[in-house]
Amino acid sequence: MVKNSVSKKSRQKYTTEKLLLAVEAVRQKKLSLRKASTKYGVPVMTIQDRVKGKTDDVCLQGRPTVIPLEIEQELAKKLKDAAAKGFGLTRRMLAVRVARLCKRMQLKTPFRNGVPGKEWLSRFMKRHPDLSIRSPTALSTVRARMLNPVVTGNYFHALNETLDSLKLKDQPMKIWNIDETSVPLTHKPAKVISETGVRNLPGRVGNSRDNVSVMACINAAGNEIPPMVIIKGKTYKSLYAYNTKEGVPNTMYTFQQRAWMEDALGELWFKQTFSEALWS
Repeated sequence: MVKNSVSKKSRQKYTTEKLLLAVEAVRQKKLSLRKASTKYGVPVMTIQDRVKGKTDDVCLQGRPTVIPLEIEQELAKKLKDAAAKGFGLTRRMLAVRVARLCKRMQLKTPFRNGVPGKEWLSRFMKRHPDLSIRSPTALSTVRARMLNPVVTGNYFHALNETLDSLKLKDQPMKIWNIDETSVPLTHKPAKVISETGVRNLPGRVGNSRDNVSVMACINAAGNEIPPMVIIKGKTYKSLYAYNTKEGVPNTMYTFQQRAWMEDALGELWFKQTFSEALWS
């Protein structure tokens, strides 16, 4: 005899924040039950039970959480704050801290060895959809220390005074900025069409790991001047290996033993390129 299949009850697709907003809107008589349900995507009976006090506002479907929901929300907030300051926690670090928290609060947990596993993390992320696993951008400690309100505020205050003293606020064409960057000679393979599910997809590149340095310059009005390209070499003959004729017109090409920017090269570029472009 074939057993009749029974469809499982669909799980909630709304967040706790939307639920609380819907309940608060009905309590303050800003929206009716049906309008609040439509706006926030929360079932009418779910809102009604909380408005009438039959169910706690923060009560969730399924089994109760190991950590009280109020503490979970505070934990989620601290995770976001830590990541924003450059001290984000990995999944392993979070598991260790949760284990310590449960031990300190003397909570009974189903965790093996007292440490939550992948299943708990997955459920935790679902309960807090504003969290996600991200790859952070590398930021050196020195730059991180300088990126604070006091230092940043002092910089813009000094910049404002300089622009005022030189009367440059209404002359963006006279405000120039230069920067040096390193460009690898090995190209990055472009995206290609391949079989779905292939784990290893090679893309051939050259064996060279050399870089060239480029000094670029642009003003506040959006105008640029020809750059300077520094090639690795000891003599001028090192430039012969590059097709400089096909480069950006009027680009200045020079060489350095490691293709690094030096004071002498910067001064040479300033006199021959920047000064001529500025006064021509």
